[in-house]
Amino acid sequence: MKTLYKLLLLLLALAMVFSIASCGEDGGDTSTDGDGGGDTVTPPDNGNDDPENLALIENGKANFKIVIASGADAAVRKAVEGFISDLQDIGVDIGKSVNDTSVADVSDCEIIVGTGVKNRDAKYVLNPKDYGDDGYIIKIVDNKVLIGGGNVEQTRTAFDYFVKNVVKLSGKVKELNEFKLERTYEKLKETKYLIESVEIAGVDLSEYVLATDLKMSDHPNIQSFRNELYSATGYWLDSVAEDAVPEGKHAFCVKLVEDAGSTGFRAYVDADKNFIVECAYANATDVAFSHLVDSVIFNKLGNVTISKSFEKTYPVNVVTYSQFGAKGDGVTDDFEAMYNAHTFANQCGQKVMGDGPTYRYFIHEFSKTIPVQTDVDFNGATIYIDDRGSGVYKYRSLHLFTFLPSHEVKSYGVTEIQEMSGGAPVLTTDTEIPWLAPYLESSSFIYMYNKHQDYIRHGGNSGYAMNRRDVFVIHPDGKLDESTPLYFDFAEGERLMNDGIRLEYYHTYNIEYLEIYRVDETPITMENGYFEREACETVIETKYENKYHAYARALGIQRSNVTVTNIQHKLLSEPYLPTSGFGWYDNNFNSIRQSYPYYGFLAFKYCYNSQAIDVDLWAHTTYYEVKTTNPDPVPMGSYDLTIGDSCNISLYGLTNGQDICDSQYWGIMASYGAKNMRFENCRLNRFDAHDGFWNAELIDCDFGFAINVIGGGDLYIENCVKHVGTAYINLRSDYGATFNGDITIIDGVLVGNKAYRGADNPERGKLYDSNTELQIINSGYITKYQGEYIQGDAGAAPYLKWDFGYTCYMPQNIIIDNFRVENEKVKVVLYNSIADEAFIKPNNFVQENDWMGKKIKLVDGTYRDMTENDVYYNQYQITKSVTYRNMTPFPPCGNNALFMYRHIESVTTVE
Repeated sequence: MKTLYKLLLLLLALAMVFSIASCGEDGGDTSTDGDGGGDTVTPPDNGNDDPENLALIENGKANFKIVIASGADAAVRKAVEGFISDLQDIGVDIGKSVNDTSVADVSDCEIIVGTGVKNRDAKYVLNPKDYGDDGYIIKIVDNKVLIGGGNVEQTRTAFDYFVKNVVKLSGKVKELNEFKLERTYEKLKETKYLIESVEIAGVDLSEYVLATDLKMSDHPNIQSFRNELYSATGYWLDSVAEDAVPEGKHAFCVKLVEDAGSTGFRAYVDADKNFIVECAYANATDVAFSHLVDSVIFNKLGNVTISKSFEKTYPVNVVTYSQFGAKGDGVTDDFEAMYNAHTFANQCGQKVMGDGPTYRYFIHEFSKTIPVQTDVDFNGATIYIDDRGSGVYKYRSLHLFTFLPSHEVKSYGVTEIQEMSGGAPVLTTDTEIPWLAPYLESSSFIYMYNKHQDYIRHGGNSGYAMNRRDVFVIHPDGKLDESTPLYFDFAEGERLMNDGIRLEYYHTYNIEYLEIYRVDETPITMENGYFEREACETVIETKYENKYHAYARALGIQRSNVTVTNIQHKLLSEPYLPTSGFGWYDNNFNSIRQSYPYYGFLAFKYCYNSQAIDVDLWAHTTYYEVKTTNPDPVPMGSYDLTIGDSCNISLYGLTNGQDICDSQYWGIMASYGAKNMRFENCRLNRFDAHDGFWNAELIDCDFGFAINVIGGGDLYIENCVKHVGTAYINLRSDYGATFNGDITIIDGVLVGNKAYRGADNPERGKLYDSNTELQIINSGYITKYQGEYIQGDAGAAPYLKWDFGYTCYMPQNIIIDNFRVENEKVKVVLYNSIADEAFIKPNNFVQENDWMGKKIKLVDGTYRDMTENDVYYNQYQITKSVTYRNMTPFPPCGNNALFMYRHIESVTTVE
């Protein structure tokens, strides 16, 4: 069709050559280009009823009105007004121009400037799509001169040509009484296309319409495709709904389908010669079309032919947030756009890219997590999170991004587990679980628990406890990975819960719940992003009553083989922390400005073999909570890094965003149920273990004011400096100070300083020498015990009565090699082990008001009276050996003061 149109134009031009003797090389001009060689132009006077000529000016009066189409720009309007003014200057009687919207001003003879003119017959309306980006036309239809181009710029060019080369109006023209234009006049400037024609299965593209089930206005990428196609080929596809293709037309169809090829986009010619484009997600059309038009159309020259057998799936390797509607202006909430980008990327395996350092994606309220299963490169962009408001509070435990496994997580309850195992599966520290093998498709990460209560805390957080749980990696043959042996035994039985709050029996089964996570062997990475956060505030609508309402809303890792690298987190606002009082309470415990704690900007949970590299974290100010178990407000943990129920987690080059010795800030890190942690070249204010870990390595690290340890296995510390506090390692007294394993310290340094605290303290952050006894390893024992049981005291005596849920151990074997203490002014104790008093039952250990008159709830729901035998009496397993060598003397006490307490089977000094 397009070729036929060109042929007709050529025949028309040839006819004009033979019929108009005065035509120049322009193909239709009534005079030659230029000034015309004279001061006046006087065409033949034939009148408007002249079949050969159109009289535009007669006897010094214009017969026409100039009509400006509404689509014309300001430059066109200015040029028209200049033309009218020039005519008036040489004595032509001409009225003002009119707009196409003025119906009352419609005249018989008009010069219409611009395309798409309104209130005129269709034959007087020029379609810019007929001329292309570089084309225009000047022609006469009836008594009207039509001037227009493929765009406003070309319309201006056409009008300038008409004034200078057709009317020949210039500064040399002093008078213009008559002006006629041959009715056959036409000046056509064509756009030259590198692609001359496009055929699909033998049908010219002009016979196609753009059909889609997408709303065009919502998808500028489709409009962009149509515009690019037009610019490159001259074909303009009208848009219709997918089910409204006109009879006799073919469809260039864009639609959404769930299966659009392995990479989310494919194109093919169907049996009816329709060209079909299928996308798995609407915003994929932007990336998909670029592949389509480049490889099929835009990279071609001349005549493009697409065969009827054409079918191709196009790779879409990277998607960006802006392709899915993200603005990145720091104001518009971009959550849905980011969610959609990752959802599509997960379906098709694409990498997700940020749009660059100038983008600031704003995130406020969201009720679902963004699932991450492919690589992410934020490309230097910032994610700005606002945690304020009741809408955020409602879904505070959701992470913004969650790395999810690529396979379904399988879960089993107690009945299913008994059927799987052929009975009650008693698990100890065995190296294989053969009955689990039939349910494994590959190496798998296992999380399991029963309802035996462990880590029953004493002190300010009394009563907090966890179900007995364990995590490990198991291979398809049922053998446990050597690095992840079972930590606890799992056996059926009845237990008495006597933690000072609850007095009841409960029944535990061997294993009551089990989850299987297939290990994802393909690694994925998130990198190169900046996270900024407005810290949460108390939500008044919740009627805050000192509830532990922790926030997450960041990066949750629940997948194997994940790396998070070159990520920075920063809080932009935090509640004020005074020097005195209890955090955000005044001295009367009235709330000054309350907030809630955070539980991990970076949170490892149910994952294996994952790591963080060069991540800059941000410590939080201390949050206090009033509890019924303690008369004073209790500091609650608020962390930027948590490692829970995970195996083989490595941290390299992690840093604090603040001074690691500033005690205004709470711990940066917390672990619970972790196995095999490695910290290397990190600078953090705290290493803080909760609920036990199994195996940890701390290498080439600086710690501010805490290395808190609880758990078992091997704790290996090499070339690490502890700056603030009285102990290099502190075994947590609130968990019974138990560490069922070995501790090795090589090339350790204890500076032995203290630090000022409080936002309003001018000395905040300044260090000063501690005048308190220092310990290399402190069992947590407090010397308040004097033979009497002290109710509510977190010192040594309550250890005897308190059931932590397990047998408590002092570290079994301790090796200390080349340790240095920089504070030479105080007494130094190498190992502050449990004291003699911890093995002597206090005189008043069982008092009348401890058990008489109390009832114990039994497993069957009935009650009985408590007796003296129901009072728990804890027993400690003492340390087997301590070996130290290359020790720097500790003046003024010297090596004779290395051990304050006994209950160590052997001590060895190696010179």
